[in-house]
Amino acid sequence: MKGRSLVFVDDDPEELESVRKLLGSKYDLQLVHWPLQRISGRPPDIFVLDLYLPSAKMGEKQMSSEAIREQADQVQRIAANLPVLYSNHAHDGKRLLRETMTCLSELRKVLDAQVKALGQSPGNGLRLLASLKKRYPGVPVVFYSRKITPEDVVTVLKAGAADAIRKRALSSSQLIARLEQAQRLYGTAKALRLGRAGRNINVTLSKV
Repeated sequence: MKGRSLVFVDDDPEELESVRKLLGSKYDLQLVHWPLQRISGRPPDIFVLDLYLPSAKMGEKQMSSEAIREQADQVQRIAANLPVLYSNHAHDGKRLLRETMTCLSELRKVLDAQVKALGQSPGNGLRLLASLKKRYPGVPVVFYSRKITPEDVVTVLKAGAADAIRKRALSSSQLIARLEQAQRLYGTAKALRLGRAGRNINVTLSKV
């Protein structure tokens, strides 16, 4: 018997099916195709969201073939430089690190351009987080995204997410363990907040 329930929100049907295979044996799943569906029903035990969601008003936006070819050429050009870098700077670790970071920065610019062209934004995921926290204040929210960056992780945790996980980085058992850990930590943090609130009330009343 599964017992626990999980709502997963993503704009990619393939990712929805992937999560079904990863977590379907452990959770009662509600797979929500953003923005075509809305979350409904009783509160789940945990929400898992993609961070880079398109605007609900835009629907599913596609890149032009020309834009795809242009960005593919950019990626190939950057990738072609890597063997040269490692050959030319194999004995200069600092120089190699700087040049590699430059390549990664260029790749990130290509990725950002793709995200923008598809209408995807971490802001949409953060707005969904805020909405869920308001509607379901006792339910932890975990972000599960392929494009998530270290900066994104810091941002979502500050915004109140229980965790942030990169897609395909964990096996099914590892992902389940991580989600269970997020639930436990979220529950502990909530209990501590309630405990502090109760002590503050007692202190206030004792002064009256």
